[in-house]
Amino acid sequence: MKKDMSVPCGDGFINLRVGAIIMRNGKILMVGNNIVPDYLYSVGGRLKFGETAEEAVSEKFMEGEHEEFLRWIDIEDPMPYFPEFFRTELLQPVDTVKYFLMDKR
Repeated sequence: MKKDMSVPCGDGFINLRVGAIIMRNGKILMVGNNIVPDYLYSVGGRLKFGETAEEAVSEKFMEGEHEEFLRWIDIEDPMPYFPEFFRTELLQPVDTVKYFLMDKR
């Protein structure tokens, strides 16, 4: 089994992750799992050693004991989903690259 691409940093780790935003007809494609079905997250995940970004984005639908599923939702759906900035940023998409940094320390 390939290991996650994690880099030690001080008392923690930096995890390399990739994601995809897939939109159609005003809806975005999100992922959920059978453990917390009322919480959705973006398509993607941690990169594993030897894996391409494209491979990491294609969902495996099993993460350990968690069975995953795909769901189309409206951007303004009140259901909690991550990342939260999708709610505002995707209402008016732009044709430029934007970088977002989240520090949960």
